This record gives sequence, structure tokens and C-alpha cells, in this order.
Amino acid sequence: MQSVPRRQAHIRSVALSAPSARLTSICAFWWLVDTLFKFGEHQALAPRIAAAVPGGSSMYRCSKAPRAIQGRKLMHRPSRNAIARLRRGAQAVVTILGFLSIIATGGCGGGGGGGGGSGGGPTLSLSTNTLTFSAANQNAATPASQTITATVSGGGSGTLYIIITPIGPAVSSITNVVIIPPSSGQATVNPAFPASLGIGTFTSTITVKACLNDSTCATGQLAGSPQIVNVTYTISGVAASPSSVTYSIGNTPIPADFTRQIDITGAPNQNWTASSTVPWLSVSPTSGSTAATVHMTASLDQTQVDAMNNGTYTGSIQIVPASAGLTLNIPITLTVARTQVNYVAPYVGTSNTSAPVIIRGENFSAVTIQDVKFGGTSATPSSVVFVSDTEVHATYPALAAGTYPVQLQSNLGATRSLANLVVVDAPPYSATTIAYPTATSSKTVMGIRYDAERQALIVVLADGLTSANNSFLRYVFGPSSWGAPTSTTVFNLTDLALSTDGKYLLAETSGGLATGTTQYDAATLVAGTTTDDSINISGFWEKHLAVANDGTAVIVAAYGPACGHVIRYRIRNPQVTDTGAATCSPPEVGGSADGSIIIAGSNLTTHDVYAFSAADGTTTPRIQLTLTAAPALDRAGSRIVLNNTKVYDSGFNLLSGALPSTTLAVVLKSDGTAAYTYDSSGSVRKFDLTGTPLAGIYPEIGIGTSLAGSPGSNVRMTITPDGGTLFLAGGTQIVIQPVP
Repeated sequence: MQSVPRRQAHIRSVALSAPSARLTSICAFWWLVDTLFKFGEHQALAPRIAAAVPGGSSMYRCSKAPRAIQGRKLMHRPSRNAIARLRRGAQAVVTILGFLSIIATGGCGGGGGGGGGSGGGPTLSLSTNTLTFSAANQNAATPASQTITATVSGGGSGTLYIIITPIGPAVSSITNVVIIPPSSGQATVNPAFPASLGIGTFTSTITVKACLNDSTCATGQLAGSPQIVNVTYTISGVAASPSSVTYSIGNTPIPADFTRQIDITGAPNQNWTASSTVPWLSVSPTSGSTAATVHMTASLDQTQVDAMNNGTYTGSIQIVPASAGLTLNIPITLTVARTQVNYVAPYVGTSNTSAPVIIRGENFSAVTIQDVKFGGTSATPSSVVFVSDTEVHATYPALAAGTYPVQLQSNLGATRSLANLVVVDAPPYSATTIAYPTATSSKTVMGIRYDAERQALIVVLADGLTSANNSFLRYVFGPSSWGAPTSTTVFNLTDLALSTDGKYLLAETSGGLATGTTQYDAATLVAGTTTDDSINISGFWEKHLAVANDGTAVIVAAYGPACGHVIRYRIRNPQVTDTGAATCSPPEVGGSADGSIIIAGSNLTTHDVYAFSAADGTTTPRIQLTLTAAPALDRAGSRIVLNNTKVYDSGFNLLSGALPSTTLAVVLKSDGTAAYTYDSSGSVRKFDLTGTPLAGIYPEIGIGTSLAGSPGSNVRMTITPDGGTLFLAGGTQIVIQPVP
């Protein structure tokens, strides 16, 4: 090409549109403008560049200017708006059309003296028509970009159009357009990020058409047009479809519920092996090759699944490629949702005594309940009442001491059950005192619980000098007296309760090194899982808990003037949730023996007293009252005593009678007909809650009973399930007293 004086061009129009057809480099554009004036010495050229994207394609064109340039001076400078539009377009993602269209102008303009193309007509050519990329695995870095060169050779006249259509996922963008005078250019082809594609072989094609005088390139294509660039991108490894597998097993599964099909593919061709990470799932085949899709079967072990409790179980299938790529983990989720009995409450009964119970579980609505069995013995006729999908009421008949599995009898037969009714003989305790193992002048009784299944009494003591020495003592009766206590020190222990099924002692701790609920084996006292329950609290807080019949515990917390939230703690598969209710210092909580209702409040003026309903899991403010003592309830929550004196019915209606103001502690008879109080006089008194109040006080039965000794201050009180024995724990000692 003959060198000619450098000239400036008149820019007639510039149009930019559609995100896939934008100029890459403002420098490349100005090179084009400058280069055009080297193609002719006797007539001027001017470019006109446009971009359009019909259906995802891109097009540029250039043609002779209709006016001549006088001398070397620019007739009309490009407007600032035109330059601004070019710059904005230059910032966008580009495709290969960016440099190909610019290079193509090397043949534009035709036969000017010394500067035109070759006489053989323009020809389009590319440096390569194949690009190959590879990544070691889907998490690897993006492979290095590659460069492609395009050239337009020869000469011709007319308007030159170039249309480029990229298709496919392998290429993410084309950047860095570089013009190489006089008639070549380069651009960088960038592959997609491996993680965005996954495992496999992916392709893209870039179709380049160049033609004269036809904007659609239906006619007039240049020699070498169209050009096809084939892009192949391999990401090594194995892949699965579906990428995860779920199973759901109900009351009446069919064989298809136990199997799933998984297609295994991959790249490049290589072998692989497969295995399950859980014993209840197997796979077949356990090996294969990516040369072809392998149809794998993942099967549940029905025997093991039949033995599973309701719940969600997880595992995975591992596919290990032999030579390239990462191990593939296919998540497996198994949901077992059958009709199942979880709990019976109260779980302890007295021999030769019939009593009502609440049975809690799951999916009761999925069957027709016909009976409730306690071992092989049916419930009392007509006592079985379906309440909800999770609750059934029944009354067991008089039974001998022993353990009785609780099952629902349905149209599908006996349902699965995790619940046992433990029937014990009424204990033969006589009036006595039990000494603490060490002096308790610096200790405060935080709680007292009776474990009827094991004939054990548990007392929670807070050390006034350091909470690091807080502990619980367990005294076991047998064969005819109370044994020495087993002492367990628990850092920052504040309370303790038996779980709904009696298997665990739930120890509540707060602040410092330990905050949460720890499960101790009720038989061995070995510590198990600790669950953090410090929702919206920090530091050392006084916390108490009561257990509901749905397998949860309600926890109240407070410290000084600060208020804590009422928390629900799930005993099996431990988890905590916030009820949204609040209690302030000191918090108080108490529940019915059947776990149907739990009352929570605090010693703060005009504060809400909340009722937690185990039937529907709701926590509702019922009245406003300053609680100065733990609530006392009968077996079913039909009678509630607050502040040791005020008596309410289950609807929180204050009854006309009350207990004496000298009452320091109170428990109720299981049927709610009587109250047993520890009086400031040092005696135990009994009051008839069915009688007509005298001067606002329920009538007393008898004249009070003197104790075997004084329990001391800050007395906590409980009663055996048979209603025959009272336990009082104070700062001095434990007192055991048969009821009056």
C-alpha cells in the first residue's frame, strides 16, 4: 500500500445500540479513521459506522463519503456527542465482531491511486477456526484467554457489511481489540468461568459473514465468507442428574419410594467409582465410565428405614473420578413421616390406679385411631379422644408395676411408638429429715424434683460465694432408707428438670463459661449434649424451666432489672426458639404434671403472666401480676396457685377463695381438690379447694402437721405422683413428710 499524507475524516454518523454490539476501543476507532485516508491520494474517504443487533447478531458497515475533503482540513469535526457515544460503547463487553468489522475496512474505498486493495477482490480470512479451552475442575481458575487474528485482503468497491453471530456458552466475552496496520487485527477470546458451567464439554460457534452492498449478507459475500470459529471448552470431572436426591417415607410406602435413578456423566472420558456415606442407602453400579451416561440406582435399605424414628436424615453419594476432576458429593435427604407416638404424659403412674394421660406424636390424622394400648392392655373404654394431628387423650386402667409401651391401634395396625408408661408402686416414705453433705449457710435452694421412676430426690443448690460451685444433689431411696447423695457440680447451674420421658435431667446454666441446657442421663448422671439457649441475654442470668408434654421445655430468664425472653427448648434433636414473651427478675415458672400448660412470669410490678399451651405451642399473656413465688398447678392445670395464695381456674379466673397469707410454699393434689401448704408456723397444712371459703380462705382440713425438722429458709416443695408424700428443701435440710 502506497504511503499517503495523513488526513482527517468527516464523521457523518455514529449509532450505538444493543449490549452485544458495541465498540471495544476508542483507540481502535481512531486508528480506523486515520487509516482510511491512506487508501487514496486523489479522492477522500469518510467512514460511516453503525451497530445493530437483529436477533442477537451484530453488524458494522463503511462506505465512501459523498463529499470531498478540501486539502487536508477536516470539513466537519465529529461532535462531542458522537465521541461521547463511542466512549460509552467502548466500555461494554465486546464480541469478535469488534475487530473483524474494523479490519474489514481495509478493503473499503476501492481503487484510489496507490491506496486501494488488491485487484482480485476482497477476501476474509482468520488465523484459526478452532479454539480449545480446558479447566481441571469446576472450582478451578478460568483458563487463559486466547487470541485470534483476522485479515481482509484484496480490493473492491461498494459498501462492505460484516455480520458476526456468536452462539453457545463456552465463550463469555471477547476483549482487547488491537488493530495491526495495514489490514489485520487481533482480539482476545475469554472462556466462561468454570463454576458457571459445571462439569462437561461445552461449545460455542462464532459465525463471521462479510459481503458487499447487502446488509443481510444474503448476496454478495466476500471470498472466504462465512468463517466459522468453533470453540470447545472441557471442564474435567463427573456430574450427576439430578444433583441431589430426596426420599419421603410415610405409613404405606411402595417399592418405588425406596429407589431413585441418577444419571452420571462427565469429561473427559475416564472411569469413576461410587459409594454411599450412610448405611441405610446403597448404589448400583458402584463404578462406570464417562464415555457414556451411566444410569445409577440409589436404594434405601427398607429394614433400616423401618427401624428409624420420624425425622430428617441426611447423607451423600460420593462419585470419585479416576484421573481428572474433584470428588462429586450428591446430597441425600430422607424424610420419615409416619404416624408415631413420641411421648405420654405424665409418663409415670401408680400401680393399681387408673389415670388419664396425654399422648403426643405426629401424623395422627393419617390413620383412623381405634384404641390405645398400654402394653397389651386397652385403654379404659370410651376414654380415647382424638384431639389433633399431634394429640390423643386416653385413660389407662389399673396396672401392676412395670413398663408399658404406649401404642395407637389404627386401621393400619399398631403404630410406631417411642413412649413408655412406667407404673410404680406407691412409695413407703415415712417422715424424716435428710442432711446436706456440707454446711449450707452460703447456699440457696433453686429447685427440687422427684424422679418417681428411680425413687430419687434431686435438689438444686446455688453457692452464695461463687456460682462455679453450684450443684445438684441426688438422693436415692433403697431398700428402706435414703442413701448418701451424689453431688454433681455444674458451673452457673440455676435449675433442673426431668425430661418429658424421664430419660434426662435438663440442667439450666447461665453466663460465664457455660450458658445453655445440658442433658444429663437420669440414671447415670453422665453429661450429654449442651445447647446454647442465650437468646437475647448475656452474662449471668437467673433461669428456670418447666417441661411440656410435647417434648419441649419452657425456659425463663432474667437478671436484675433486665428482662429476658421466654425460650422453648426441644429435647430430642435439641433446638431453641424464641417465643417472643419476656420475663424479668426474678423469673418464675411452673407447669402441670401432664405438661399441658406452663405458667411463666416475674417479680416485676404489673408484668404479664404468660400461659404456654403445649397443645398448639402458643404463649399467651393471661393476666398482669407480680409473681413472688413459682406457680403451683395440679395434674391437668385445672387449678393454678400464684404467689402461694391466689387460686385460679384453668381460664385464669380468680376464684373466691384463697390460701392463708402465712403460706411459704404450696403444692396441689393431683386432681386439684386440695392444697398442701408449708406455713410460716413451721407446719404443713391442708386446704379443701372444693369447699366454701370462710372469710375468703378455703377451709382447712385438720389442724396442721408438725414436721420432723425445720427445712430452713427459702423453701421449695414438691409431691410424689401418687399424692402421698411431700418433700421440702430449704437452706438447712430436706424434710420428708407424708401428706396430712
